[in-house]
Amino acid sequence: MDYESIPNLVQMFHDRAKHYGDEPFLWAKFEEEWHCTSWREASATVDKLARGIATLGIAPGDRVGLVSENRPEWLLADIAIMAAGAISVPAYTTNTAEDHLHVLSDSGAKGAFVSSKALAENLCTAAAQCPGFNFVIAMEELGSTSQPFQTLTWGSVVELGSSTDAPS
Repeated sequence: MDYESIPNLVQMFHDRAKHYGDEPFLWAKFEEEWHCTSWREASATVDKLARGIATLGIAPGDRVGLVSENRPEWLLADIAIMAAGAISVPAYTTNTAEDHLHVLSDSGAKGAFVSSKALAENLCTAAAQCPGFNFVIAMEELGSTSQPFQTLTWGSVVELGSSTDAPS
């Protein structure tokens, strides 16, 4: 691979995805069974997520939070944020609401990805206090929630990115 010719990590990821195609890339255990995501599937998901967050108002240079344990969606969200030209703002899963408030306020994050309902509690408490914060994208179902910002599912943002021509 000619690393000098690749301008950024997103391009390198997509280049490797084209090379490896349907070969296994990411594995995760769901309901006691291991499931694989191929390089091609991961690349398509990254593109759709990037278009989805762009449709939600994320522009190059914007900050997007990322609160999740280590899991395939963390990596896909991180690459999608970069593909949209935005900047990832990762946070510890052990953050309190006050910690999240500091991180979100200081970074000026306009939205965030979160993995679970448990992690969303502190994140959403903090995000509700941040002017200009517009959305939370949940990797898992959050249940009903009333927030001053949009709460979306991972699948709905992938779907949004599937139905738009916004650049990724």
